[in-house]
Amino acid sequence: MTLQNDQAIREWETPLALGASHVQAYQDEGVAKIKGVFSAETMDILRREVIQNVTRLGSSVDNENRDEEYPSEDVDLYRKAFTQVFNLWTHSDLIRSFVVGRLAKIAAELMGVSGVRIYHDQALIKEPGGVATPGHVDHYYWPLATEKVLTAWIPLVEITAEMGPLDFALGSHKLDYGRNAELVQQDEAVVEARLAEAGYPVVTAPYQLGEVSFHEGWNFHRAGANQTDQRREVLTVIYMDHEMTLQEPANPNQEYDREKWCPGIEVGNTINSDINLLIAAS
Repeated sequence: MTLQNDQAIREWETPLALGASHVQAYQDEGVAKIKGVFSAETMDILRREVIQNVTRLGSSVDNENRDEEYPSEDVDLYRKAFTQVFNLWTHSDLIRSFVVGRLAKIAAELMGVSGVRIYHDQALIKEPGGVATPGHVDHYYWPLATEKVLTAWIPLVEITAEMGPLDFALGSHKLDYGRNAELVQQDEAVVEARLAEAGYPVVTAPYQLGEVSFHEGWNFHRAGANQTDQRREVLTVIYMDHEMTLQEPANPNQEYDREKWCPGIEVGNTINSDINLLIAAS
């Protein structure tokens, strides 16, 4: 480890005190978007490590489907929009140090749990000209028994409005709508009308470097196209309650996730496989 890396790890491992407003926003709106979670200097270190591993490992989606036709429109949509690489924390001690520290403790505090496990992480790099990501809810894809799961969305570069930051429908995690459809099965106009009718405003804003958003699995969100000549580089980490149990998969996407991210776990049991790393919140 270099001196710079050591300094970054010390920052990542140091807890960050959350304001009550952040916890309240997460509970009320299903989203907490927090500035200054990390310094720009340590984000530059993380970015170099993520990009190095992304380059070395290659696209997870392409690697999994190298010898077959893409199995669904959803996969093809992701292939066109993103370079996507899974579970970088298992390939890099530096990235592991990042995902088990301050970030995980914030996730636990927002969800009100005493500990979390990693469901998985992924680099999501929207290439220049990458298409918009349609509105959807993440939990549709997860065979997880409770709502105590969130996605931390960590930009590795400053993200302008033209690069396609996340748009969140505030409070939409309380709406029992659209929970049984894939990305490409959503009619954007219908979704927007339903959200407006229910009184859940859709908001968007750029991200500063070091700013992180945390959104609940049932929150409706989308992202615009990358209209710039720069890559929109993001690391996401999905954290779940450390007591999360596996539910019977409700669709083929959940069956895929069960096999990939919950290996060897039986329905009804705690998701505690070797890749679901336990992280204490205290």
